[in-house]
Amino acid sequence: MKQLMRNCLALQFLAICLLMLHGCHPDDPVLPAEAVPPTGVRLVSATSGSLEFSWNEVAGASYYVCRLENASGEVAPSGQTSTKETSIVYSDLDPDTEYVFMVKTNVDGAVSSYSDKLAARTGQ
Repeated sequence: MKQLMRNCLALQFLAICLLMLHGCHPDDPVLPAEAVPPTGVRLVSATSGSLEFSWNEVAGASYYVCRLENASGEVAPSGQTSTKETSIVYSDLDPDTEYVFMVKTNVDGAVSSYSDKLAARTGQ
């Protein structure tokens, strides 16, 4: 029994050594990058008909998906859009109205959850 266990351990050790020596092969599958939501989401400016938001860049981001909702949780007109920039301006909004903004990241097809929600109000 002890000999069998030694043989198994030796085979496991050999397999690990071979895996370490083998390294990566060009045909090995590439795992998708992990996407994290943007941080630092902030309101840059607000007018009676527009809101501008910005956020911190996420390393490796292919693009960002932005969402603007009204107080009822419905997507505002033109409120769901994508951009490669780290800011967005929504215009043609209703004056003196509360909106909620959030943004998520796409990294080579991997999509993050949305950022924390940020409430903002257009001017009067």
